[in-house]
Amino acid sequence: MVGSTVWGFFADGGEGQVPMVLGSLPGIEDRDQAKHDVTLLAREVNPLNKNTVGPEPSSAYSAVYPYNRVYQSESGHVIEFDDTPNSERIHVFHRSGTYTEINQEGRRVNKIVGDDIEVVLKDKTLYVQGNVKIDIKGNLEANVEGSAKVSVTGNMDVKVGGNYNLNVSGDIKINGKTINLNEGSNGAARVGDTADTQDPGGAVGTNKIESGSSTVFIGG
Repeated sequence: MVGSTVWGFFADGGEGQVPMVLGSLPGIEDRDQAKHDVTLLAREVNPLNKNTVGPEPSSAYSAVYPYNRVYQSESGHVIEFDDTPNSERIHVFHRSGTYTEINQEGRRVNKIVGDDIEVVLKDKTLYVQGNVKIDIKGNLEANVEGSAKVSVTGNMDVKVGGNYNLNVSGDIKINGKTINLNEGSNGAARVGDTADTQDPGGAVGTNKIESGSSTVFIGG
């Protein structure tokens, strides 16, 4: 860059037309800060506006000169290796706004401003020791060509604001200590349960089922 000090040699000797640069020292053209050849990111200034969305945290940028090694391309792509004491970071930024940043604690933030496509040709394992939260503003579709298994040690709640359709080609088995449908309190009738068609002495009964399940309850 204009204003930088370079050293090297000319490959064509005295002709001086084929320079070979071995190194350079940053300089400022005409001593104009706007023409500084050291990026602002390396000089304790963060010009990147990420426009945080949802749970996205603010940037972990806290660079101190001269610890932040920065590569910044002509179009605006950035790679940072920041060794600022107690603020060490790795940051890869695309000019569109998509980026990955790892802060001094090892927290990683990924932001994709366009589509995100991941292709895995073999197995994939996800292991999380803490909690997982997924917020989806649009729709969710999952297609499993094999079998699916969900195991929950604690409680499981499913809330559907609209209709819930369950289509099964084979059998459905539900096992539980008690099963309650529509907040019911009446035991479900089963084949073989007693029906009151006649009281002792030949009197006409109520024609109502007198016994039902003690574990399956149906509401109105």
